[in-house]
Amino acid sequence: MSYHGVEIPTESRDDWLEKRRQGIGASDVAGILGVSPWSSPFSVWADKVHNVEKDQTESMSWGQKMETLVADEFEEVTGLYLHDRQMLVAHPEYPWATATVDGLEYESHTPESRADSIGLYEGKTEALFGRWDEIPDQYQIQVQWQFWTTGHDVGHLVCLHGGRQFEIYDIERDQGLINMIVDRVTEFRGKHLTGGLTGELPPPPEVDDHLATTRVIADLWADPVEGAVVDLPTDVAFDLGVLRGVKAEISRLESEKKRLENRVKESLKEAEVGLVSGVPAVTWKKVYRKEYTVSAGEYRRLNLVKEKH
Repeated sequence: MSYHGVEIPTESRDDWLEKRRQGIGASDVAGILGVSPWSSPFSVWADKVHNVEKDQTESMSWGQKMETLVADEFEEVTGLYLHDRQMLVAHPEYPWATATVDGLEYESHTPESRADSIGLYEGKTEALFGRWDEIPDQYQIQVQWQFWTTGHDVGHLVCLHGGRQFEIYDIERDQGLINMIVDRVTEFRGKHLTGGLTGELPPPPEVDDHLATTRVIADLWADPVEGAVVDLPTDVAFDLGVLRGVKAEISRLESEKKRLENRVKESLKEAEVGLVSGVPAVTWKKVYRKEYTVSAGEYRRLNLVKEKH
């Protein structure tokens, strides 16, 4: 297939953020499908419906600063040219389906049109060193959504691992995966982004235990109304009872954990390693703690040795 994306012009980063929020972008899709480390179905809903902006972390800031370096290295290594960097595009038939492409690949430095682009480029930076055996699900889904949006069939996912290992991964269109993604996202959009009654906000998806969900709930209702009272629904009242039991069990287990650890430490005494049937089973070694929020210093950390099967 050839390029068919429709460019959405943006005048500034704020304008880009607003126009991106109006659609469902490639980075939203992994959250909707529940495979993103950074977003969840609930946090995507909150971003679109309640305009909850994600705070930019230091890691995100450095990632953005490294984008140009990684893209330039790709051009030097492959001999290809990247144009249309950070372009916001929409699917020609589904304008709500959008993607911000890191670049389109060209064989010419001066292409005549986007129809000359031969592939899609997506750049990443990872804190951990080491080549991926397989492209992580969240990135695979992101690029497949970009293929669908732009019309391309092939491209490259490029990653700078650990700040010092540059890797280029070939990636191709998977139409079966694209069909599944589009069906799931379309269902989500119908239920949670356009499915509200007249004058009402569309209902949220089920809450989960994702850190993004925890954070966005805290952001949405950060300022309680003094003295406000609400009757909890029956199912939430039941959850509250279960929560009390869970907290009591956690407290009991934490107490039991400390007791068992103290028994092991008392048996180890000055020893660093404890054996069971001649095999190392536990270590209690001295480490040095360097933290900004607590006093630095030496202490001993108890670690269980993984059993070999």
